Amino acid sequence: MDSNSLTFSALCPPTLQQWKRIFQRARVENWKVSHWNYFLLMSKLSYANAIVCSQTTNGQEDYIGILIFVQPPAISVSYVGMYLVTEAYQGQGIGGKMWQMMKQHTDSGRTMALNAPEEMTKKYRAVDYPIAGETFHKIHGSVLQLQRALALFDTKSSTFFQVRRIAEKDAIAPVAKYDEEIVHFDRSQFWEQFFPLADGKVLIDGGGSVIAFGALFKTMVENVTRIGPVYADDIGKAIELLRELVCDMKETEYCITVPNNDFGNHMKDFLILKAECSLRPPLYRSYSRSFDYNFDWSKIFALSGHFAAPLL
Repeated sequence: MDSNSLTFSALCPPTLQQWKRIFQRARVENWKVSHWNYFLLMSKLSYANAIVCSQTTNGQEDYIGILIFVQPPAISVSYVGMYLVTEAYQGQGIGGKMWQMMKQHTDSGRTMALNAPEEMTKKYRAVDYPIAGETFHKIHGSVLQLQRALALFDTKSSTFFQVRRIAEKDAIAPVAKYDEEIVHFDRSQFWEQFFPLADGKVLIDGGGSVIAFGALFKTMVENVTRIGPVYADDIGKAIELLRELVCDMKETEYCITVPNNDFGNHMKDFLILKAECSLRPPLYRSYSRSFDYNFDWSKIFALSGHFAAPLL
């Protein structure tokens, strides 16, 4: 390979056409990142960025390396999402050059963060990400088994609630307010773009207050849908929300990512013991420096699973 034929570009942010090319490369490589809506969402957010390495052959430019990183305005974090190089070009320094370019486009006031499986986490923590963060369980299961388990499960909740779909802006606003009370920074820009592309539902109590919200979001893998986020006042309301989310699911399988803490483990235990799901290798979060943010983990039962959320 002639290194002179490679071009490294910082797309801050990418255009819609560039997001489409990133998506197409992900599909070709079978990286299973997500459905096009995953990238369509990022194309609507000015803080979602990418570093790409492209090669031009016979006048045709082709992405062979992609690094997506998001820098939301309301929190001083730069979160690295997708970081991949086409297999035929691995081991030639492409990933390292993209990594350095990403760091050059990251303000020194931001803490860098990422999630990775165990084998990659060791490498990241040895260099730029020495601070250990949270651990998350990745769970995969049958929608039919989950629906059956939810039909039989008694949450023993006496709370009256209404179920509403989240799509229009007037429905998103109270959800964004509830979310801000949990994460303590404003993610309304994300939710305003997320819910029109997702199947979101919110539980409203008798006084008109949000007590839980969540969504389904299609993945790139056929017949697999991601469940997340699932935020709720307690595990009983989280299960009630889960019941409402999956009652009409047409896909045969689901995936969900839950925090490895007392609250997330309530959800994990239900899914394993009642819905007979399977655990996949966990994800480990790492930070570039000490990061202590006041997230209310008692109300976070599943993550959104989207790079641009971020963190939750």
